[in-house]
Amino acid sequence: MLYYSELLKKTYNSEKDCLKAEKEYNEKLEAEEKAKKELAEKRKERAKEVEDAYKAVQDAQKKYAELRTQFVKDYGSFHMTFTSKDDDWNSIFEEWFKIF
Repeated sequence: MLYYSELLKKTYNSEKDCLKAEKEYNEKLEAEEKAKKELAEKRKERAKEVEDAYKAVQDAQKKYAELRTQFVKDYGSFHMTFTSKDDDWNSIFEEWFKIF
């Protein structure tokens, strides 16, 4: 006698084989669902880290603007000089162009 699995859309020679195959299939689905949930949770946590870092940058920029504004108000002007040593992008590009 053959046993048909509605879940798997297959026939099996015994009820035991049919139930075993369905059980393995369900376990596989559960494992995949668990992996998806874990991945989604990890993504959510990492997104939160990025958002927190961005907020810290915004807060630092706001504080910088407030301090600079107060300095200008107190002393009339503010000047900063930047050199290539201060700019990490310049050093990155310099190293990159050395390759070519």
